[in-house]
Amino acid sequence: MLERFFLHAYKFPLLLIPYLLTFGVSEPVWVFFTSWFSSVLILILSISGLIVPHPPDRHWTQQIFRPVFLTQALFIGFTCISPLFYFADKLGFVFFDWNPENVSSAEGLFYLAECQRLYLLGQIGYTIGLLSFSDYSAKPVWKLQIRNQTVVLLNLGLMLMVVSTGLAFVPGLEQLAKKFLVLGYVSVIFCLGVAINEHNRRMVWFSSLIVIFALGYSLLTGSKEDSIIVMVILGLILFPVFRLKIVIPGLIVIYLWFAIMPVFSVVYRNYGWFGGYGKIDAALMTIEDISAMPKSDYQAKNWAFFTKRFSEVSMFEVFRRNTPEFVDFYGFEIINNSILALIPRFVWPDKPIAEMVAMERVWEAGIVERDTAVSAKTHYFVDSYLSFGATGVFFFLLLLGSLTAYASVFTERLFGGYYWGSAIMFTGLFRILWTGTSFEFVFNAILYSFLLAYGFHFAGRMVGYIVREDT
Repeated sequence: MLERFFLHAYKFPLLLIPYLLTFGVSEPVWVFFTSWFSSVLILILSISGLIVPHPPDRHWTQQIFRPVFLTQALFIGFTCISPLFYFADKLGFVFFDWNPENVSSAEGLFYLAECQRLYLLGQIGYTIGLLSFSDYSAKPVWKLQIRNQTVVLLNLGLMLMVVSTGLAFVPGLEQLAKKFLVLGYVSVIFCLGVAINEHNRRMVWFSSLIVIFALGYSLLTGSKEDSIIVMVILGLILFPVFRLKIVIPGLIVIYLWFAIMPVFSVVYRNYGWFGGYGKIDAALMTIEDISAMPKSDYQAKNWAFFTKRFSEVSMFEVFRRNTPEFVDFYGFEIINNSILALIPRFVWPDKPIAEMVAMERVWEAGIVERDTAVSAKTHYFVDSYLSFGATGVFFFLLLLGSLTAYASVFTERLFGGYYWGSAIMFTGLFRILWTGTSFEFVFNAILYSFLLAYGFHFAGRMVGYIVREDT
């Protein structure tokens, strides 16, 4: 696998040039824009295959679910591209309206520009790791023997959804329940895609009903991420079938989601999460509140989503102000916490709660008060910086990119290739790599996703769906 790295190693130092150029400008606005546009450029070059060619085993349109495409676009988009809205807010904009009185101070712009520069550095490390380990050239060891793909996918999806519902009520198994639920969604959506390709009308209708139910359920959880998962995967599966016919409807759906869902989720959580109302009642009350909401309030809530929740840079900015000027770097402390978080709770019943451990850094920085009922964990970029500064950002993002690529290669080897490997198992089990979160959760999720992948592989062998290539 390292052969791919050494083959293209001479190109990787060139990626550092945009980062070094940011030190040639002094104005924070130009530092930000140089860093931001460099992130966009590197993302385009990476996805297009101009830095390292795409694996030649299949056309690029048939490997969208490999991480160099979907995962990289979502992760870099969420971390390195989304700060543009927060930056616009700092310059006094609210959407397209500008108020010069709301322009941030030079100090505020300075720290924001510093964060964007660190995002660029981390992206460079992530890209190098991702492209170096995206090697799918190894000879297949396993293959799948499944006669009816739609039936297997549908049964797997329904089973996982049912099991996930039960596991959600077992203390300590919430993360496992979440993984099963996401993999269940993915399985049913792929069932719909296969049924459309096979012109299996009965299965198209049946799987469509389940997908609609899954989308509705995800909306009623108050979590924006769940509905995004369903829509993104559904769109990518339907695009090869309908091509340009789905582009305009897809763009309309995306526009409506960003126009409605941010405000809906904020109001819904007040009723469903904190108010004690049932899902249906909370949704109806949310719709009623939004219908009566003044336009100015609606726009303010929507803009707050784009500037504070769509991006993690506002929290990053606070940590950059504090560290190392007032709070020293954490060194290996966060890494040690992450290692302890890997120990199962049934082995260590008194293991500290990972949520509280991760929140400690947020409390120390004064971002939220200890008695505030919110979850505001640090992001992977922030933990990388808090550990060892800029060096930590580059190294830990290099590690994350490498692990992301290897996870895709690993699942393809276990499940006989791209379709059941990267498209289904990698997408379903390693969803956390789309956005990232604190060290304690990322490394824990990655480890147990690898174990679950091998568990599903073993189960597939037991029922005869997975056999050795030479049989």
